[in-house]
Amino acid sequence: MSRFAGKVALVTGSSRGYGRQVAVGLAGGGAKVVLNSRGSAADGRILARDIAAAGGEAIYVEADIGDESKVRDLAAVVARKYGAIDIIVHNAARGYERSVDETTWSQFEEALRVNTYAIISLARHFRPLFRPGGKFLYVSSIGAERGMPGYSAIGASKAAGEALIRSIALEWAPDVRANTVRPNVIPTFSLRSFTWADDLWKVFEDEAPLGVTSVEELARTALWLCSSESDYINGQVISVDGGFTTSMRRPGLTMQRRNGSVAKKSEGV
Repeated sequence: MSRFAGKVALVTGSSRGYGRQVAVGLAGGGAKVVLNSRGSAADGRILARDIAAAGGEAIYVEADIGDESKVRDLAAVVARKYGAIDIIVHNAARGYERSVDETTWSQFEEALRVNTYAIISLARHFRPLFRPGGKFLYVSSIGAERGMPGYSAIGASKAAGEALIRSIALEWAPDVRANTVRPNVIPTFSLRSFTWADDLWKVFEDEAPLGVTSVEELARTALWLCSSESDYINGQVISVDGGFTTSMRRPGLTMQRRNGSVAKKSEGV
């Protein structure tokens, strides 16, 4: 039996990049997928067509997930079309590259509306549609835990989103599991919007023990968290970063093997 057979899934921000890959994986596993984005509608419709051509089922709904009235309308579409929901992946995100002292309220508010308050909107309007055994997955960022240049508003909103997911995990148990996934640097179009994209990529290449990887690999953990294989995982943050956040890998701290034993390289110490 297919991994997601009989399931209905909504993936926000799924016309491109990481969300697209998660949606493709869900559809490939047998789920009926509701694709969503605020813009790039053509990409979303093309993806729905491609999923159908591959034997799956998908519809595209253009909606600004940061506008609660649009979330309510989206829930109404899902209710009319499918009558229930089993999986929500909130991947849509928004924000500006600004230092703390340069960030305006309108910029901060926009990040909060999409990255944080949308979780509340999705919870409010989709909770009545959730079937027992459902999964609510939030796509966060390493910036929720680590300071990054110009990422203050986005990082703060992501950290707040993680807190909301922990509350959902408590309040909706045991019917629905809620978790967060933190993929590392994602090789997609969105990465290019940051001026330090190339530098960040190099940092992960050099300092993550497993280096960087493909968007396909990064999406596998999200798919696992959406599946019945992760039914005992609830309220957790899963980092998919090749060991970056749990390790200090620097040129001066590497270990070298000599004659079958391990010796420290102590240059500069």
